[in-house]
Amino acid sequence: MQGYVQKISSKNGMGKNGPWVLYSVQVDGNWYGAGFNPPPCREGDLIEYDTIQKGQYTNIENIRLGTASAPAPVATPVAAAQAPPKNTTQLSIHLQSSRNAAINCLDVLLKSEAVKLPAKQADKYDAAMALLDEITARFFVQLEQDIEAGGISTEEVIPQPSVAA
Repeated sequence: MQGYVQKISSKNGMGKNGPWVLYSVQVDGNWYGAGFNPPPCREGDLIEYDTIQKGQYTNIENIRLGTASAPAPVATPVAAAQAPPKNTTQLSIHLQSSRNAAINCLDVLLKSEAVKLPAKQADKYDAAMALLDEITARFFVQLEQDIEAGGISTEEVIPQPSVAA
């Protein structure tokens, strides 16, 4: 099959093996699952591809760039860009850092009663761990997106004092 990539989207989550990103590609109005690796194309690209039905979902595979140019250039989202191979040591450090920050965040949220655990003692552990996993995934994904976007400056993170007139 052949068509133009209209959109590339990603969905982030946390699984038992750590954070994940799942990609989808819209080609000529139809959405296809693309799996856990960024697709080798950008929005606006003409591609040749195959599809495979997996249950109720249609997945795209064997994506190859076409030879014609796209009708109009479209900006590529950071998450969809072809990334160099990941350094697993650095990813492990990022995950550890995200987990530690999530532990501290959850501690503050619980102590300030910004979140409540279930009243039933038997449910507290599962609820706390689910919150911890969710916060860890959020921090990890944001860190990876910031890195892919070229990082952030201290001005974006540290509030600047206002100057009195």
